Amino acid sequence: MARQLPPITLEEMSGIRLMNRTDQKYLTNVPTLKRLLELTRGSYYAQEIDGQRVSPYATTYWDDLQTLGMFRQHETGRAPRQKVRVRTYLSSDVTFLEVKKKDNHGKTSKSRVRVPSLEAVMNEGAGDDFLSEMTGLHLCDLGPAVGNRFNRITLVNYDKTERLTIDFGIQFYNYATENRASMNNIVVIELKRDGRCPSPILPILRQLRIKPAAGAHHRLCQRGGQCGHRVQSRGAGAGYGSQDVPHRRAGHRVRHAGGGGVRCGAVAAGGFCLIIRNSPAGYCSATAPV
Repeated sequence: MARQLPPITLEEMSGIRLMNRTDQKYLTNVPTLKRLLELTRGSYYAQEIDGQRVSPYATTYWDDLQTLGMFRQHETGRAPRQKVRVRTYLSSDVTFLEVKKKDNHGKTSKSRVRVPSLEAVMNEGAGDDFLSEMTGLHLCDLGPAVGNRFNRITLVNYDKTERLTIDFGIQFYNYATENRASMNNIVVIELKRDGRCPSPILPILRQLRIKPAAGAHHRLCQRGGQCGHRVQSRGAGAGYGSQDVPHRRAGHRVRHAGGGGVRCGAVAAGGFCLIIRNSPAGYCSATAPV
């Protein structure tokens, strides 16, 4: 993917500083992603590392395991808020402990420190001083709540005022229940740009009817049984070839934007639930309560 775009190296990427950064997430699917990449020709570079333009990532989100406070702040849209994660760049086996914060004005900042590994954070307290300095918390106050793995394409516009990260092949792991889930046809796009600078991707997103989806990447039901339903298609025309479509919460009717309709089916206790909202044709999105 993204082979049709000119490359930009990691060293060139490191010189891009989005000081007044705003973030916005979008949801789409793999076929639409292919069309989007075609439309970005002439406006974007694709990050290339050692000849590769697709990079695998592994991330573990930490939280108060009793209250899931950071998850709930994210879920309700509360600001200011923060999240703590350990991210490994699997191609290079480099790991960071990261703190990501969003203020009342929607501005996002990220701080991080390199650590030996996820296991070093979990078993040896690696990065605890950094965490305390950034948040006032210690690792002993938190624990690993949910992990994910995905592949990422990173685009940079020619003016170098924005980055576009495109995540696909997404898999989740719930540390409490040991349940796993895969979202193989879901693509999460995040636009990270410098303030109000013009963005060449926004007209493309509108053309493809790709709409914002706040917090799409990380909103999971992290506790077993928190969500009581999932959505199943009524045949090949109603979903992704009759695949199950994860649904936000129990008690909602779901209407398929592309026609055909869907129905609710029970999910086992401890199931995952990815929030999918503001979806274009080809998605199922939560609507009115039943």
